[in-house]
Amino acid sequence: MIVISLSNIKSKPLYQAGFCLLLAGILQLGYYALRHFQKVNSEPIEIWSLCPTLLLLYILINVVCGFNSEKINNYYRDSIYGFLGFLLLDIGLCNLLTGVAFDEVKSISQILFVFGIVYLVFMSILNLIRFIVALALKQDQRIQDENKKP
Repeated sequence: MIVISLSNIKSKPLYQAGFCLLLAGILQLGYYALRHFQKVNSEPIEIWSLCPTLLLLYILINVVCGFNSEKINNYYRDSIYGFLGFLLLDIGLCNLLTGVAFDEVKSISQILFVFGIVYLVFMSILNLIRFIVALALKQDQRIQDENKKP
């Protein structure tokens, strides 16, 4: 079952987002439990800081796995949905655990805004690289066909 899940993660951005969201939830809930049950003196920003960290993990996994995607239009669409879904659910979880609203954590909100722009740039670079590779393969095929002619 784990092998099937890992193969789906490579080709489905929503599974990638779900994996990163699950990891974020486990870490944030673990930190929350440690903070409340062990009476560890900490700030809510520490739980909030896990949100951009795991969002960056999603961005990296998503872009790297996008190189092998065959249905690129569906991959882009699902990637954006995964990005937005991860953000909304993890921001909600952080808000619930800390009692601090998203607009009160200015540094995290600014980081998430920058990561949104970085994500769009990475996806554009992915598309450009795929286009250049396809063009190079097409040119290489044309050269090979000309060399085979007598």
